[in-house]
Amino acid sequence: MNPIEHLNQSASKAHAQPEEILAAINLQAGESILEIGIGGGWYAERFAQAVGANGHYHGMDVNPEFVAHIKTLSATYPHMDAEVVAAGELPQTELRFDRIFSRNTYHHLHERSRWFAQMRRFLKEKGELLLIDFNQAHGSHNQPHHYTLEKTLLEEMQAAGFVLKRQHDFLYRQLFMVFQ
Repeated sequence: MNPIEHLNQSASKAHAQPEEILAAINLQAGESILEIGIGGGWYAERFAQAVGANGHYHGMDVNPEFVAHIKTLSATYPHMDAEVVAAGELPQTELRFDRIFSRNTYHHLHERSRWFAQMRRFLKEKGELLLIDFNQAHGSHNQPHHYTLEKTLLEEMQAAGFVLKRQHDFLYRQLFMVFQ
C-alpha cells in the first residue's frame, strides 16, 4: 500500500470518526478552507465537495507527493489547489479563509505560537482555526512527542492571539479544538 492509500485508509476508519469530524466542521457551499498537512487528501476531497464550485479549498504540505495527488484531484474539483511548503513556511496564497484545518499535524510543527500568530492573516474576520491532534501517547505509535498536551495547545494558541471558541470531546485520545 502506498503512503497516500495508507493515510486515506487511516483517516476514513470508523474509529477515526471522520463523519463526526466533518459534521462538527459543518462546511457550507461557498466557504473556503485552508488545510495544513493534507496527507493523503481524504479530507481535502470531502472539503472540496462541501464548499462546491463557489467555494475554495487550498492545501499545504511539506510532501510533494501529497500535493501532486491534490493537483490530480483538481481536475474533478477546479476550486481546489495545493502547494508544497517547507517546514515553518507560510502559504504563498493571498486568499483569506473561513476555516483553517489541521489534523494530526500540530505536534510536528516548531515555534507554533509564532507560526500560528502569522497564520492569523489568512483567516477572515470571523474565521475559525480547527485543530485536531493526539493528546497522549497512543498505542499505534508510542513515539515520544507524537502528541500535544491540552494545556500546551491552549497556552500556545493564546500566545498566538487565538481564543478557544469550543472543544469537541468525541475523539478518542485526540483533542479537537476550535479557535477564533
